[in-house]
Formats: sequence, structure tokens, C-alpha cells
Amino acid sequence: MFFTLSTQLEHMSGSVIRVPSKKLAVISSLMEVIPGKSICVKCKGTKLLCGKRECPILVKISSYFKHASSKRNIEGASPPSVFIGSRSMRVSIQVPNEKFGDTSVYSNPEGRWIHMDLKEIVDMRYELIGGYPEKIEKTIDEIREINLSKKSVDVEMTLKRAPRSKIELSDEIQPIGPSAPLLEIDYSQRGSNRSVEKVYYEEDMPAIEEIRIHEFNALGNRFLIIMFPGAWKYESMEAWYPGTTWNPFGKRTYVLSDWEPFSGRSTYAQIGGCYYAARLAVLEKLVSEKRQASVLILREAYPEYLMPLGVWLVRESVREALSREAVKLEEVKDLLNFLRYKLRIPPEEWMKNGILLREILQQKRITDFF
Repeated sequence: MFFTLSTQLEHMSGSVIRVPSKKLAVISSLMEVIPGKSICVKCKGTKLLCGKRECPILVKISSYFKHASSKRNIEGASPPSVFIGSRSMRVSIQVPNEKFGDTSVYSNPEGRWIHMDLKEIVDMRYELIGGYPEKIEKTIDEIREINLSKKSVDVEMTLKRAPRSKIELSDEIQPIGPSAPLLEIDYSQRGSNRSVEKVYYEEDMPAIEEIRIHEFNALGNRFLIIMFPGAWKYESMEAWYPGTTWNPFGKRTYVLSDWEPFSGRSTYAQIGGCYYAARLAVLEKLVSEKRQASVLILREAYPEYLMPLGVWLVRESVREALSREAVKLEEVKDLLNFLRYKLRIPPEEWMKNGILLREILQQKRITDFF
């Protein structure tokens, strides 16, 4: 196992990486989460049995060792960044070790990450070292102040042990840097951004007047944002091709969908955070124009999308798409030809798995009879 891994790391970096015995133990710790029957055990990163063009586990391990640190005293400028995970992932203050000045790029993907290479993003995630309090109530004030800062915050952390991480074989887990229990923390105070803007509209927002289509492609994903004249409705659909993170071993493309009518929804979307990240970007655009629309988001995720990077990718892709000039159509029937031209999945498949597109294409309005 270790020989194969060393060979792969050498191939990826172009130079020999000699792995000391201590690091071999670290690799063992990193990899112990792989299920015994996983094809990863058979593959060991050499055969690409998952169908991906590159082993995502080896990409993560290569980045991990590039930035691994055995130090317990960490100094650097927090972007600011506070990681708030779920389940077993604890709240932690994140700091890129020995990086000072403006480090906002490490936690603020807006307008920047979407144009970066996937490995650059993975590297940035593993550069962030997390210090998590074993009793959150003891450092809640520090966490709050750091996170509210307008600018990067100089932080000194003393950790209980050397930071470490696990690289889990899970399509739900994005790259997360090493962490350790936090013993002490000191930081410089900066001005806090405590302003909250509220906007009220006494009248309903008028609907847009034509069909608009915005498009953007990023890191093996294609996004189409389609806006129809009418009251607010929203549907987000995702198509995951074989070999992608949500469909690694499938033989056909899987289409997922969640939607909400004008009255909203009362349950959490099955698609998860991507549904809400895209909705936020769409609502920002509509509010800025003081308009409303029925909105359909179609996402095709191709095998080039090597690993999950977080819901920021969806939010920033939709924002980027909406910042570009839209293709405008007058007739709904023209949309079908456009979708056949732009997407690999035919519109009939989207209609079969969704609600909004089928509803708009098939429903009859009063105006259709005059």
C-alpha cells in the first residue's frame, strides 16, 4: 500500500517524495476510514477503477503533505475563517500558518475561486489549520469577534497536539485542513462589520417580460439559469454523470430535483445546501432589479468534477452566470431547441424528473386562447 502510494505521489509531483516512518503512520491514519470492501483498496490509486481521470484521495494526500505541520504553536492571519461543521466536525478557528496580511482569499470564494484550478483550491483548504475548543462556551466570544471582523485577523493559537486530519472516502466531504484541540488563543482586534441591511417593498415586484437564459461552466459543471415571466417559483435540478462524486459507480446519469411554489417550502431540500446556495444568488439578482420570475436551474456535473468542493461552487457559478448577458427568447417552444443544443441531457428527461419545466411547457393560460 505504502509503496504504491509513494509511487503515485512521485508521479503527481514530478519528483521523488521520501516518506519517513512517522509519515507512513500518518498515511495509515488517513486511510483507515476506507471500508474494507471498497474498490479503493483494490485500486490503490493506480487503476482508476472509479472512472475518474485522477485519484481524488491521492490529490488530497499530496496536498496534505505539502502543507503538513507538526507545530503546536500556530501564527498567521485568519481570513477571518470559522469552520462550523456538522455531526462529528467541530467548530474551529482556521489560520494559514505563517501567512500574514490579507488572507481573505482562503475563505472568501466570491469572484475568485470560480476561476481557479481545482488543485489550487484543495491546497488552500489544507493550508488552513483549525483550532477547536473542547468546550465551546469558553471561547464563544473570541470565535464571534474573529468571525465578525471586516479584515484578516492576526491570530496566535496554542494547540494541544500537532494538527492532523482524516481523508474520508465520502462524496459528501470536501477538503478540510488539519485541526487539533485549542488550548490558548490570542488575536488582534479589528473593526467589526455589524451592519445589517433590510429592504422592504410595499408593492409586489413586477415579473420579467421575456424568457432569460444565463450560462456558466466551471470545474466540470455546466449551469443554466432559466427565468420565465410569472410569479416566483423555483426549482433546482442536478444531473450527475457516471464517474462523478454523487454517482461514482453508476452506469447511467441520475437526475435530482427539488422545488418550491410561491408560498415556499416547509421541509429541507433533499439536494441540500446547493439548493439554497443557488436560490440566494438568484434572489440577489431579482431583488437588485426589483423583479420576480419563475426560475429553473439546470446543472450537469461531468466526470471532470473530481471531488466535492462545497456549496460555494454552486453559489458563485450562479452569480457568475447571472452577471453575464442573457440569451432572451420570446416563445417557450424555442427553449426546447436551445436546451438540446446546450445540454447533453434532452429536455424530455428534465421534464420527466422535474416539475417547473413541464408545467410551463404544458400548461394553458387564459391568454393562450386569445
